[in-house]
Amino acid sequence: DQKCRALLSQSSPPVLLLELNSKHTFNMLDPVLCTDFLYMMDAYQLHMSRCKSRNAMPLAAVLQGAGPHLCPGGNHHPVAPPGATPYQMASHASSSLFVVRMKELSIPSVVAITGNAIGGGVAVSLNCTERVIAQNGSAAFGNISRGACPIMFLSKHLPQHVGLTAA
Repeated sequence: DQKCRALLSQSSPPVLLLELNSKHTFNMLDPVLCTDFLYMMDAYQLHMSRCKSRNAMPLAAVLQGAGPHLCPGGNHHPVAPPGATPYQMASHASSSLFVVRMKELSIPSVVAITGNAIGGGVAVSLNCTERVIAQNGSAAFGNISRGACPIMFLSKHLPQHVGLTAA
């Protein structure tokens, strides 16, 4: 079962819809979801390399989460799928690549925050061009007591977006 889905709209120009689709874990970031996201981004890059017309290239991307939450952060107890290697199950490697690949889109991106975005969910949203939050949505930091959080570049990107004093 895929934990991420992508859809290219039929509009002209198209919009790329990226969806975290792990409802049973509320889209928590784990190595399996992040690896699925990386495969999805590979498929996007392949599509872009095959585009014959500028009209077939997406104008923007929208990232959303299936279910009640965008992403309540990292899953610290992920279940390894059959055949998973230790590297694949190293959450630091896959989650940081998740952020890097979002930056590689080279098109404006919007994240739709529904429900909770905590820690990793906030880090993902900070790597999008714009953020839209639903009326019932919230954004929080799960590791605020630890101070700096290098995972997914959160400590770097937060001051860039809200200023050093507010961060």
